[in-house]
Amino acid sequence: MTDGALYDLIDSVSVYHIGEEGIHLRRFSSHNTIQRVVITQTGLKTPDYGEGIYIGSAKNNWNKYTGGRPDYCDSNSVLNSHIGPAIAAECIDIKEGTTGGIIRNNYFDATGITGANSADSWIDVKGNDYRIQDNKFHIAGPSNGGIAAFHVAALNPQYFLSVTAFPGYMWEPSAAKLQAISKMCVFMYVGENDEYMWHAEMKKEAETLRSKGTVARYTVEEGQPHRLDTLAGANAGRLFDGFEETKKGCSK
Repeated sequence: MTDGALYDLIDSVSVYHIGEEGIHLRRFSSHNTIQRVVITQTGLKTPDYGEGIYIGSAKNNWNKYTGGRPDYCDSNSVLNSHIGPAIAAECIDIKEGTTGGIIRNNYFDATGITGANSADSWIDVKGNDYRIQDNKFHIAGPSNGGIAAFHVAALNPQYFLSVTAFPGYMWEPSAAKLQAISKMCVFMYVGENDEYMWHAEMKKEAETLRSKGTVARYTVEEGQPHRLDTLAGANAGRLFDGFEETKKGCSK
């Protein structure tokens, strides 16, 4: 938490296993830079306030923190950082009253977002004149959500670092769509006893992507049906292994 901080640098730190937000710039903190940080496991005590990075203050807190004035936390930058997984609220929440920041070249992983207090996005921007560019995201989903993840990534490859489907595949693939995701890491999981029999399509697509030099993993979950309990609840941490693997590169 910073209050009234000016021209500070937060560089190369890890923030994890914390009760609420990871890093909060507040009370007119301006011209600060957050760079090369890793933030995971936020909101363990209060998921509603489990943002990775929080800039400014909500309007209903201005009386409490800034004497009723907008909390002008202006010209702050978040650069080259890795935010997520297990971020309970937004990866970055930029509040009303702030102006002129830069969010550039970060990796976002919203796996673990709780939805508490309307937290439903990688980045929530209510400030003005922000430059948000060259950021990358992990996209994941189960079943039809996995199919959707593939298509969203193929349509917007500039935004994504990896695709994870548990299960899922590129439904009605085209050469262009497969090429579009070939520079991402691809992780595909299917139950051994999947009642919809998605095995063949998933295996074929993984093999096709590997032939292009893609890091593409196809895993059959022993004894599992379509809904994979081996990747749910306490077992969901296995999905993070793939996200970590992306740091080594996704194509040859």
